[in-house]
Amino acid sequence: MRVHVDRDCCSGTGTCVRLAPGMFELVKDGTELFAAVVPGGRASEDELWAAAKGCPWAAVILESDDGQMLYP
Repeated sequence: MRVHVDRDCCSGTGTCVRLAPGMFELVKDGTELFAAVVPGGRASEDELWAAAKGCPWAAVILESDDGQMLYP
C-alpha cells in the first residue's frame, strides 16, 4: 500500500501521527504545521486505515501498490 499526505488539505491536527506514529510525523514549515510520511516508516494496514479515516480533512491518501486509489 502507498501512503501520501495532501499538504494542501492537511491542517496539522496530528490525528494521523497519533493513530500511526511509525508512519507519520508533524513538520513545521515557517508558521505552517502539516503531517508528512516518515521516510521508511512502518505501520500496519489497520493503523493506516485508521489514520486515513480519522483525518478530519481527508488529507491522508491510500493507494494500492499498483496506484489504484483506495481512500478517500
